Amino acid sequence: MEVYRRLGVIQMLLAYNAGNLAADGCHESRNAGLSQFGRSLVAEMNRVGMIIDVSHVGFRSSLEALELTAKPPVFSHSTPKKLAPHDRNITDEQIRACASKDGVTCLTGVGLFMDGERARASASKFADTIEYVAQLVGPRHAGIGLDYVIDAEGMAHYVRANAGLYGGGRQYPADGYVDFAPPSVLLEVTEQLIRRGYSHDEICGILGENYLRVLDANR
Repeated sequence: MEVYRRLGVIQMLLAYNAGNLAADGCHESRNAGLSQFGRSLVAEMNRVGMIIDVSHVGFRSSLEALELTAKPPVFSHSTPKKLAPHDRNITDEQIRACASKDGVTCLTGVGLFMDGERARASASKFADTIEYVAQLVGPRHAGIGLDYVIDAEGMAHYVRANAGLYGGGRQYPADGYVDFAPPSVLLEVTEQLIRRGYSHDEICGILGENYLRVLDANR
């Protein structure tokens, strides 16, 4: 960890969908918690100043990491499970646990995660996900993590070719195509937040200053 930190790595996932030596991923059916190595990894990341990222991490593993960390963590690109019952999405308990450590849940612009009916990305649906977190734990703990993929066709091919990383593919479209909200949607999302009554400071926090706070706290 210290070598990677010196090389400039300032944030790291504990797992990516599947299980590894440290933690289980969100598509790992056993839903085990952190291993002893995983627990030591959390402590070492805290020591060297690397942000603990629990997006893509399994439910139990993420809660244990959030309990153990002494510094603010992030869900760098996640969506509330109340919007769509997808394994990649996170529960209210996870969102609250992250906020309890002064962390930030950054919302994705992935239609599959934000719209449980049509799986389409839109500014209004994206604003809904932000507002859900802001109402649950406060605007201080909400952020943006678009997870935008410019080459949707290439991503679809990757998902089809690596179904084992994606829960066997059962929760993804058969053709692998996923609708992504591009960065240009942020202007309309900001206008939505203004219309919904969020203050200038709250919106600046959501658009990036909340994340900068976590970065500073992990230095």
